[in-house]
Amino acid sequence: MRDIKGVLKEIDILVQKYGVKHIKILDELFIIKNKRMDEFIAGLEERKYDVNFWAYARMDTVTPELLQRLRKVGVKWVAYGMESVSQNVLTNIHKGYNRQFYSEVIQMTKDAGMYICADFIAGLWLDNYDTIQETYDFAVEKNFEWLNLYPAFAYPGTPMYTEYLREGRIEEPKNWGEYALYGYDCHPLPTKYLTSAQVLKWRDDKFLEYHQRPEYLSMIEQKFGLKAKEHVLNMVQKPLKRKILGD
Repeated sequence: MRDIKGVLKEIDILVQKYGVKHIKILDELFIIKNKRMDEFIAGLEERKYDVNFWAYARMDTVTPELLQRLRKVGVKWVAYGMESVSQNVLTNIHKGYNRQFYSEVIQMTKDAGMYICADFIAGLWLDNYDTIQETYDFAVEKNFEWLNLYPAFAYPGTPMYTEYLREGRIEEPKNWGEYALYGYDCHPLPTKYLTSAQVLKWRDDKFLEYHQRPEYLSMIEQKFGLKAKEHVLNMVQKPLKRKILGD
């Protein structure tokens, strides 16, 4: 745990010395109801900086009051790891969430005036085309400002890696590039029903499809301007090349 006073001093340097306007906080458990968060917010309330923060949060630790306070000090973007909306898949990975809970927190976040980066995983062990499509349809329904669709990876040294290797679901990786989401050698985990190639192709296709939907692009232009919309359109015109897909 880094001292919040030190974090605030670094923000002072970024803003006052370098004129930084946009700051991403990489701590994946940053927004949690605790004394540190109160100290962070209080420090920014005193400074009154015009800054756009991007931070991660756990959905079961936010409240309307906390989100509203964060928004007032410049935390405009929040990233939530939802993984899946299939109850069978969520239960299998011991994630104690459900679709209704997601919807309530999403609405709470929108009511606070914050933008959402939604993180989902396509390729957990019990995933099939129906479950990952259910998750994608949920994302389309909510029309998040940004959607991350991740395949699943089991990194060496983790219990998941040991389990998959022991049960013959995977082979030892040939190189670290297999874990690079946007890399040519990307090789995600298979599921009980889908091969690694099927998972990755679905993920890539849906990522492009989501970010070029008319309703999405219209929302982006309305909230962030024409240049932001054009940036997204430029991105989706450049599909990734993948070794596993024969590119």
